[in-house]
Amino acid sequence: MLVDIDRLTQRGETFRARNGETLDRETGRFIVGYLDQHPRAAENPRMRSLFHELTTGAQWGALILLDGPAADDIQEPSALPATPEKYEEARTKAREWTAQNFNHYELGKLGDLIIEHALTPAVTEGAPGYLRGYGDLLRHMVDKPGSIFADRVSAGERKILANGAFWEEVGCATALDRLHDVLEDHGTELDPDLTPQGLKLYNRNRQHDPDSGWRLRFGDFSKEALEAYLRFMTGLDQKAVDLKIDQKTVDGLIRPYVLAILAPDEDDPGLLRFGPHYDEERDAEVTPTQNVKVRMHDPLVQTSLARSLRTQKAVAERINDIITDNEGDNALGIYALEAIGGETGDKILEMVVKKAHESPNDLGMLLSLLQGPSTPIKEKALAIVNAQLNPQQEEE
Repeated sequence: MLVDIDRLTQRGETFRARNGETLDRETGRFIVGYLDQHPRAAENPRMRSLFHELTTGAQWGALILLDGPAADDIQEPSALPATPEKYEEARTKAREWTAQNFNHYELGKLGDLIIEHALTPAVTEGAPGYLRGYGDLLRHMVDKPGSIFADRVSAGERKILANGAFWEEVGCATALDRLHDVLEDHGTELDPDLTPQGLKLYNRNRQHDPDSGWRLRFGDFSKEALEAYLRFMTGLDQKAVDLKIDQKTVDGLIRPYVLAILAPDEDDPGLLRFGPHYDEERDAEVTPTQNVKVRMHDPLVQTSLARSLRTQKAVAERINDIITDNEGDNALGIYALEAIGGETGDKILEMVVKKAHESPNDLGMLLSLLQGPSTPIKEKALAIVNAQLNPQQEEE
């Protein structure tokens, strides 16, 4: 049976002190008791590995030994993904070994110990798995087909694991494929009301790697995963005041989604993933339904952009990269500025022009884009360029 959501806010020391007996001692007692009953088990290499994983709090290793690998756990020398047959073979082998060596009671006790180690790590240094306890339990006990531990997780507990895994991965930002899977497979279970507890995990993991926020990039996430993130962040933004969550924290979490709107196309980095492109087969310009303009005008995006100077600067930097990309469609920078629109768009436009002035080459590329048929955004940009090139005239 899993613990309640309060465990999100607890560290191992608190849990152990409250229960009057350390988890390490409980683990040791189980191992000694088991070996008393099965003395020859100590000669089994796999059993020794299992007990080593338990005593070091490595829940991921114990779960693989008992129940087989979860998705992406098998590392092939060729770097290619392992086949489904190879996963099934490894899981069957692990489960047969477990059935031969542990009865129902012993397996239940092992499951309890693994859960406690995952949710209340004694240390968080030394291995990434110590920072991903909720995610490991979710991947192995919920998402892995045929898991022998599946019946230990109720619907409510599954929700706890999904929310914990989400915040762990947002804090780590080192395995974005795992964050993507949480969003795509468990997006509807993410609950803004659990954010105060989840931020404990987020902040803990960020402390281990202060630069992780710069790696939080969603450019290649599926549309389903992006929609799940936007839906969750919209709910969080609406409840931030009641939950006493700092607005800057919320805007910092919204920022990766805003930048994902301007992500390059996977097949052609010179284009925008959600921008217009030319379809040679149809001999026409095609604009995705959920394009940059639609996504930029989402109420959450507009609100966060308007109030967050850091997000405005990040968007301006991205647009400047588009405009100065020697191999890309530079006109998409103007398209992006038009998509933002309003007073916020004007502020970002000014930032883009100011940045372009730092390099004659960048300024030249910007000016070349402003030629041709006049548009409101081009007229505004030219006025800003002229004002910065002729500051004395502006003062007069």
